[in-house]
Amino acid sequence: MNISTKTFEVNINGVKETIEYKSDLTFGEVQDILKQTYNAKNPLSPTFDGQLYQRLIMEYAIVKAPFDPKDYTKIYELPDDAVQEILLVLMEQFPLGRFLQSHSVMLKEMSLTNQKP
Repeated sequence: MNISTKTFEVNINGVKETIEYKSDLTFGEVQDILKQTYNAKNPLSPTFDGQLYQRLIMEYAIVKAPFDPKDYTKIYELPDDAVQEILLVLMEQFPLGRFLQSHSVMLKEMSLTNQKP
């Protein structure tokens, strides 16, 4: 299976760099990201780790960059404006709501079945 990629340029320390990223993630990648970032053990009060979500999107989506997207230390050393620009593009491509649609339907069903008559 070939997933197509997209590119954009970002200014990192005064140098225009090209970032290549997947245009879509596999179902398994999305499930892994949700498993690590979204906890719905209590359907009435789910928790979400937004920082981890952003890091994992960068890790799974970025194919080519002037840094290793799996090396969080290197990412943390990048200028904030560059990382924010990268995240803006990736969050537009992979919005959380897109991945949580099926979960929200499931949680709604769970809360309805747990209500007392």
